[in-house]
Amino acid sequence: MNRMLDKNFELCYTGIKRHSKGKGDTYYESFSYRCIGASGRGHLQCRPKNHEVRALKGKADGDITDAGDIIGKIDDFNPDVVVHAAAIKDPDTAEKDPRMAYLVNCIGVRNVALAAQKIGAKMLYISTESVFDGEKRAPYYEYEKPNPVNVYGQTKLMGEQITMSLIKNYFIVRLPLLFGYTGKPQDNIILKKRGQN
Repeated sequence: MNRMLDKNFELCYTGIKRHSKGKGDTYYESFSYRCIGASGRGHLQCRPKNHEVRALKGKADGDITDAGDIIGKIDDFNPDVVVHAAAIKDPDTAEKDPRMAYLVNCIGVRNVALAAQKIGAKMLYISTESVFDGEKRAPYYEYEKPNPVNVYGQTKLMGEQITMSLIKNYFIVRLPLLFGYTGKPQDNIILKKRGQN
């Protein structure tokens, strides 16, 4: 039976959380969730009340920028699918700290992809429409040539290329906005800039 159709396939979801120390100091923590029974819409959010969840809380428990660490963690999870959503997702932050954006959005992707490849898992890479320059007035198609105009878009495009070069079974989704059940609309920088929050 195809394990993707089995209600008990396992999913590993990676992400990153931004923290402020005050006075403009910021640090990032990466995390991973292991979900059992992650089938169907809504289950991808890995809500603790509905699923067995094993969380790695920050760099002390799992760091996507450390190849040995994240490969070991994902190997221990042994998921069927790795959903890689960890990113420096704020274009302004990426411009201010391009080294961190590269470390998380490129090296982190490589490490997660190597981990997924090692165990034969499929990988879903969450990318962005910012791989395009935004000059076109009509929707973009996936086969159109990317032309990122900022560090964020450049590093996410590199993440796509890394994913395609390392994983046989991958999916890339380019989202215009990030969303999730824990997010607050007032925290969405895109909506703030558009005056829609």
